[in-house]
Amino acid sequence: MKLFLSPFKPAMYLGVFLVLCIAVPLGRFEFGDGGLWTMAGAAVLWILFAIGGSNWPAMNQLGTSFTRWMNSAVLTAVVAAVVLAPLTTASAVYHQAKSPYYVWYDPFIVTNGQPMPWIDGNGEPYFVEGAAQDLSSVTATALLHFVVFFTMALVGVAIGLARGTRMQWFMLCSIFVGGFVGTFAGVFSADVLAPSNPATPNIILLTAAGLVVLAASAIVFARTRRFVR
Repeated sequence: MKLFLSPFKPAMYLGVFLVLCIAVPLGRFEFGDGGLWTMAGAAVLWILFAIGGSNWPAMNQLGTSFTRWMNSAVLTAVVAAVVLAPLTTASAVYHQAKSPYYVWYDPFIVTNGQPMPWIDGNGEPYFVEGAAQDLSSVTATALLHFVVFFTMALVGVAIGLARGTRMQWFMLCSIFVGGFVGTFAGVFSADVLAPSNPATPNIILLTAAGLVVLAASAIVFARTRRFVR
C-alpha cells in the first residue's frame, strides 16, 4: 500500500476515503436509490485509483519495480473494498428489511428468492415475492459489493496507466460496454412489472460487465511501459 500511495499525503487519501465510507452507506437514508449510491461509491474509487495509476510514469522514471508497484496497488484496492463493502452491505440489508420493495431499486442486493411478509396501508398482511433475506443472501450481497468495489479500483488503476496513450481509448470503450451491461442490470431490477427475484440475472449481468473491463485492464497492465519488472 505504501508504494502506491506514496505520492499522496496521508491526510488527503485518508480524509477522502473516510468521507466515502460515511456518505455511501448513509446517503441513501436521505435521498436517492440505494443502487445509485453504491455506484457513486464505486465511481469515486475508480477516480481515486485512476489518479494513483497516473503516477506510474513518474515512479517508473525513479526506477520503481512495476511488479512491486502493482502489488501495492492491488493490496490497496483489496483494503479499500474490504472496508467499504461491509458498510454498504449493512445499509442495503437494513433498507431491504425495512421495505421489501427496496430490491427493485438496488441491483447490488441479493435476496434468497423467498416471499417476505409485509403489511399494506390498510393493515392487511400479504407477501412480497422474492424479497426475503437470510444469512446466505446477506453474505452474497457482501461478496457482490466487495467484487464491485475491487473491480472498479483495478479498472481505475488501468485507466491511470493508459492515460495519454492509445490504450486509453481501448479502456474507455471497454468501460462503455461494461457500463451499458451494468446499467441494463439496474434497469432490469427496477422493472416493477417483473420484480419476482431479479438477483440472479443481476449477478450474471454484473459479472459479465466486470469481466469485460477486467480483461481490458489486464491487457493494459501487460502492455504498460516499465524499466524495471
